[in-house]
Amino acid sequence: MSTAILEEHLPAERIENDDERCYDLVDGELVERNMGSMSSWVGGELYARLRDYCRTNRFGWVWVADAGFRCFQRKPVRFPDVSVVRYGRLPGEQLPQGHMVIPPDFVAEVISPHDEVDELEAKMLDYRDAGVRLVWLIYPALGIARVHRPDRTITEIDENEYLDGESVLPGFRVRLRDLFPYPPVLDTPPPSA
Repeated sequence: MSTAILEEHLPAERIENDDERCYDLVDGELVERNMGSMSSWVGGELYARLRDYCRTNRFGWVWVADAGFRCFQRKPVRFPDVSVVRYGRLPGEQLPQGHMVIPPDFVAEVISPHDEVDELEAKMLDYRDAGVRLVWLIYPALGIARVHRPDRTITEIDENEYLDGESVLPGFRVRLRDLFPYPPVLDTPPPSA
């Protein structure tokens, strides 16, 4: 993993370098974000469903993985794979030009095989300490998800069960396996290029 120390006065932001790696800034150090095509696809699928839910219900703002939140006790900037902030929490409902300085109401992290356990646990502590009300950890390779709540209860579901937005995203439900890619059924061959 590549790391570098940044001076305190530099703005915290997502860093992309020439080798196409992405980083979060945590305690002044760059921490590589381990992403893959499967986790990216699952995150995108969840984002699309949450975006539709939030628009239909006039509920809140939904972001993908490049939205940064600078609202944690240890002063890191985190980039959740998917996040939601309900309407009424931003002054005048104006999006900031930089990172969000309030915690999201909801966060989903889609776990890839290269994610490190210590970093994942640090994220979970940051989310809990900041007051994130609902966190989903989705493990596509295992076909499970873990639902974390502020009272420290954790529920594990399998791919045939439903993720439920509970009181944080009222009425939002999605069967876990519906977030995973499935091979298309091709009755006819795809058009030739």
